[in-house]
Amino acid sequence: MTGEIPTLILTVDLDCRLCSKKIKKTICKLQERERIHKIEYDEKKNTVTISGPFDPVKLKNKLCCKACEVIINIIVTPPPTPPTKPEPVYLPFPVGHPVIVPWRVMVQ
Repeated sequence: MTGEIPTLILTVDLDCRLCSKKIKKTICKLQERERIHKIEYDEKKNTVTISGPFDPVKLKNKLCCKACEVIINIIVTPPPTPPTKPEPVYLPFPVGHPVIVPWRVMVQ
């Protein structure tokens, strides 16, 4: 990996006691095996945010297999794009000015 930490956002009905228990149990079982570092439960938005140095597609498939009946939606957030360097702007030499080219002469 290039240092970016992927993030999965699960939409789950956290108000439902059984759904909440199922998703917490499933994530806890996968936590060490899949190297999940951070889990956040937002009960107001009914989302679970998972982040860590894991393969997001692989974890998404495992979560779908183990807790598909309680997961409403899974969003894989793309890693942030690195800032691009602006290309240098080359200006042409002004007309009428001499161009001085340094020459290095090797004397033997």
